Amino acid sequence: MSNINSADIEKDFPIPGRDNDSSGFRNNFRVIAENFDTANSEVTDLQTNAARTDTNNNFNQNNIANANLVATTSEVFDHGNIDSNTTISFLTGSYHKAGINGNLSLVFSDWPIEGTYAKITVELQNNSNSFQTVNWSTEQGGTIIPNLGIPVQLYDSTDGSNVRLNAFPDPLVVDPDSRTYVLEFWTADGGTNVYANFVGEFADV
Repeated sequence: MSNINSADIEKDFPIPGRDNDSSGFRNNFRVIAENFDTANSEVTDLQTNAARTDTNNNFNQNNIANANLVATTSEVFDHGNIDSNTTISFLTGSYHKAGINGNLSLVFSDWPIEGTYAKITVELQNNSNSFQTVNWSTEQGGTIIPNLGIPVQLYDSTDGSNVRLNAFPDPLVVDPDSRTYVLEFWTADGGTNVYANFVGEFADV
């Protein structure tokens, strides 16, 4: 609610046909001048802090509650071809793409504060002619916690054995035939524990 004060302005002053006291003019001018100062402060605050539809907005981790989101998207960051250790920053997008041209590590960084949930999806392709190895880490000594996969017990005529299907590959060895690999990483404690899931290996199109 605005703090502009119109109640203290004497709207019927001066009164026509009467010798009006100059104090009435002074009071009105004072209230008007004070309202200009208030309006200046409130407009400046709106220009600084209000959301706009013609530029990017940074809500500084303030909540947006009870909202119905329609046709919203997430930012994609394309690293291009990489052949050395590379930072995957949450600040640059929640979906990261890269072509792998060498053995390297992907380091996750800039997770939001503890108590908030954040997820990064990574899409990788091998753009070289040889197998490449990708290792994972996260900033500030955080831990990558892999999905161990689905346990399946196999039997033959003499013995049984246990295997796990779709476990997270740590490290990931990417084939030289340009298949696409998709993996997910998420945290709810500022990156102290980052859970990792192997979505799958997708065929060429």
